[in-house]
Amino acid sequence: MRWAWAPLRADLALDLNGVDLLALQPYFTERVNLLITQADLSTRGRLVLDQNPDGSFKGGFRGNATLGNLATIDKLNSNDFLNWKSLSFGGVDARLEPFSLNIDQIALTDFFARVIIDPAGWINLQDIVRSGGEARSLTSEQPAQSDQAPALTPIPLPPSEEGTKIDRRSSNQHPRSQIAGRPRSLHG
Repeated sequence: MRWAWAPLRADLALDLNGVDLLALQPYFTERVNLLITQADLSTRGRLVLDQNPDGSFKGGFRGNATLGNLATIDKLNSNDFLNWKSLSFGGVDARLEPFSLNIDQIALTDFFARVIIDPAGWINLQDIVRSGGEARSLTSEQPAQSDQAPALTPIPLPPSEEGTKIDRRSSNQHPRSQIAGRPRSLHG
């Protein structure tokens, strides 16, 4: 482990297990339409950060990370919105300058999502982040516009039994579902 304050420099070997993330909620709660009631982070890898003279950062992270035991509710009516046991990212290689993100494997287990799509194509997931500061329900039908058909009744998705797995190294079908084929990467 190496670090310095000015300019900021860090070269850290991380091994975190079940770090509670609820303390971070006040930093984003006014920007979203959900409340996190439980969430933890586990990660193992190397984090390197170097501050440039202009205040920007270069560096990145290599390793594995899991967002576990996530439970969220709709802020307006306290209905369950999105829950899962674990969302794991394996083989993460993230770089800040230039930005790039490569992930070898993504696995989601024991999940529940309340997804609503109305006849006009509006999907409630579009309203997780507030636009214009307006609070909206994520789990209730939205009032229909006069030129649109009434909204459909929400149908909650049942929790998965085996989870969902995305693996870029394999094209074999996972028992529940799998998105496979070419590598999943984001570069900018």
